[in-house]
Amino acid sequence: MIDVWVTIGAGLLGYVMRAEDYLLTPMVLGLILGPIAEVTELLPPDTDAMAHSVRYLVLEQLRQVVA
Repeated sequence: MIDVWVTIGAGLLGYVMRAEDYLLTPMVLGLILGPIAEVTELLPPDTDAMAHSVRYLVLEQLRQVVA
């Protein structure tokens, strides 16, 4: 049943991101490559995932403002 809730959550997140004109590709790449980067020690394992998300969102907003 958890798979259904994860799918619903991902769908809602994608809908909100599309409605707010966020790019979906970097989010998908981050979700797929993030765990791989932690396993290969590109990112310290104790780094909070929320810190990476916030950093990405701030940089994306900055990019949109500059463009």
